[in-house]
Amino acid sequence: LSKLVKQGKIFLTKAGGKSRYSLKNEDISFENRTRLIIEFIKVNGKIYNKNCRELLNLGSAQSYKILKKIEKQGLIKQIKKNGGTYYTLI
Repeated sequence: LSKLVKQGKIFLTKAGGKSRYSLKNEDISFENRTRLIIEFIKVNGKIYNKNCRELLNLGSAQSYKILKKIEKQGLIKQIKKNGGTYYTLI
């Protein structure tokens, strides 16, 4: 794997304590993920956890943590309505 990384055929992506490999170079920084979520909300008006999972290719718990962290920054707010939870811009 390290030989392929050096040749630029695959890319090492560090996600927390785990490392994973990708065929494309992807930016998984919190700032980039925040930007993607904000752009999604601007286009669609709101984002559900399911949308976040699909957008960022993450699991439910990790996408929830990212949405809560963005909420604590004051960029989005959580709305619970009719048994569902979604996030909108403030």
